[in-house]
Amino acid sequence: MTLLRFILKRLLQAIPTIIGLITVSFFISHVIPGDPAALAAGEGASRETIEHIRQEYGLDKPIWDQYVRFWRDLAKGDVGKSIMSGRRVADDLALFFPATLELSFVGFAIAAIVGVTLGVLSARNYGNSVDKLLGVFSIAGIAIPKFWLALILQLLIAGSGILPLSGRLEIFTQPPTRITGLYLLDSLLTGNWPVLRESVAHIILPAISLSFALIGIAQRMTRANVLDVIEKDYVFNARAAAGLPPSIIHYKYTLKNALIPVVAQLGLNFGYFLSGNLLVETVFNWPGIGLYIVHGAVDQDFQPILGGVMLTGAIYIIVNLLAEIAYGVLDPRIMHARQA
Repeated sequence: MTLLRFILKRLLQAIPTIIGLITVSFFISHVIPGDPAALAAGEGASRETIEHIRQEYGLDKPIWDQYVRFWRDLAKGDVGKSIMSGRRVADDLALFFPATLELSFVGFAIAAIVGVTLGVLSARNYGNSVDKLLGVFSIAGIAIPKFWLALILQLLIAGSGILPLSGRLEIFTQPPTRITGLYLLDSLLTGNWPVLRESVAHIILPAISLSFALIGIAQRMTRANVLDVIEKDYVFNARAAAGLPPSIIHYKYTLKNALIPVVAQLGLNFGYFLSGNLLVETVFNWPGIGLYIVHGAVDQDFQPILGGVMLTGAIYIIVNLLAEIAYGVLDPRIMHARQA
């Protein structure tokens, strides 16, 4: 019952955040100078055509009327239509979201495995040259902007032809039979090995670009927590116990407790991966939600922007909630403290 009350409390707290996020995004997107109806109609379109598009999408109404209409449609489950393509935004989000999810999963896995491993290695070599070198690496990972790293990786790889520089597959390659929308998983499930190899090759560079900052964060947090836990009394007592191997002390007593805050931080950053990889998707022309929002902004297409922001914002909040629950399960004292 305590866990259920904790979840309900966090969900209720999330509602004002989502409303505020959508409201701010709505007004920012609608005050940008320009005429989306004229852009949708194309060059040389008559005034009557432009006015017809404006009326069809409600752009001739005052902005407050458009805002009320948006919430009224949203209450019916209708996110609206793209003014440029005429497609339902909900259908587009369902089409593009698996690409963002796949990139986020791979980038997160790289960051978690590499970051924690380097953090443990740094802690075990505390104060020597290995620790100092890894410290420089972690700072660089946190400081280097993702889009800059993405561009540098493209420039370094461009001449070699080792890895593709954009997209999920080559232009003339047919995607695997759609089961989940995740090319890696779908090609694996259907035994489509050529597409699997191609999907792996295409996702490497954007995943590395996306994961680099989190590698630095996970590395520094793991190092700090391992060094802190090593000094605890229960680790000292375990080390003093006769016949207890160092491996058990290291993994059962040290890492288990040191990784609790790291797990929570990684969980929070996974939500950021899903909602904050817009620049990486743009640089690598990765057909996910981030690129979809960018195209909507360039075309002054309001509904894709709002639909994408609403989806990524909701995901960020849900993932944060799941991370807090995981944190509370690993250390129940945290959940009780936050409910106090």
